Parts: sequence; C-alpha cells; structure tokens
Amino acid sequence: MKSEVVHSPESIAAVGKKIPAAKDSKERYVNSNFHLYASYCTYCEDTGSKPVGQKRFISLLLDCCKNQLGLKEISQFSKKGRPFIRGLVIRNSDEKFKSADTILPERKSQQ
Repeated sequence: MKSEVVHSPESIAAVGKKIPAAKDSKERYVNSNFHLYASYCTYCEDTGSKPVGQKRFISLLLDCCKNQLGLKEISQFSKKGRPFIRGLVIRNSDEKFKSADTILPERKSQQ
C-alpha cells in the first residue's frame, strides 16, 4: 500500500472508506495516512490498478496476513458498524512507526 503497512500487535487501524479529499488536499482520499482501505485505493490508482471493494479488501488482507505472512493474531472487528483491523497500522499514521519494518520484506538494492 502507498504509505506501507506495519505490524503492531497493540495497534488498531480503521479500515475506512474511499472518500475523495478536497481538491486542495495533499491526499487523494480522506485519511489515507490513517485508514487502510483509503491507503490501498490510493496505491492502486497510483499503479494503474483497479481497487477491489472494501469487504473484499478486508477478506484478502486478513487472508494474506494470516495464511501467507503467518501473522495469526491479525483480526477484524466492527464498532458502530465501522470495520477495524487489530495488529496493523499505516506507517505514516504516527511518528513512532516511521522507521518500523513493514509487513512485507523491504527490497534491498543490489550493490
């Protein structure tokens, strides 16, 4: 995802929605530095891909984390009808995550 996702067992991230930001905003979608789905949609559009729907995104994200990355503690819950993910956070959402490793291995440049 554009801002990169960090594994943080104690953190909770809102999934959010794909809501266009104001034209004078630096973000394409509202809260894309905090919400997982908005960040994903921005990434997709930046790379010429079409984003999947929010419900499918949640399903695919959980499957990837649990079955491919072995992050079994990642979970989804809803509060007042809004979906959240426990255990993941967007790197740019807080200064303490700026240098944290993402859930996917960093690409090392060949020297």
